Amino acid sequence: PYKAVVAEKVLELADSLSIPVLAEGVETAEELAWLQARSVRYVQGYLLGKPAPEPRPAGARCPEAALRSWNDHGAAAFARI
Repeated sequence: PYKAVVAEKVLELADSLSIPVLAEGVETAEELAWLQARSVRYVQGYLLGKPAPEPRPAGARCPEAALRSWNDHGAAAFARI
C-alpha cells in the first residue's frame, strides 16, 4: 500500500506538470497492470527484459518470453504502452 500511495502521488505530480513518466523496476504482471491502469506509457524492468552482460544493439528485440508477457497485458510495443 505504501509503495502504491507514493507512486500515485508522483504520477499525479508528473501529470499536473505534463512530465512523461518512465516506470522502472517492473517485475510482475500486477505491477504492469497497475501502471497501465494509470496511463503510464513507458516502463522497464525484469518482467520485460532480463539484465544482459552487454547492452543489446539498437533495434534489438526483447526476448520472446518478455514480449509474450507484455502482449498478454494489452501492450502493443516494447517499452511503450
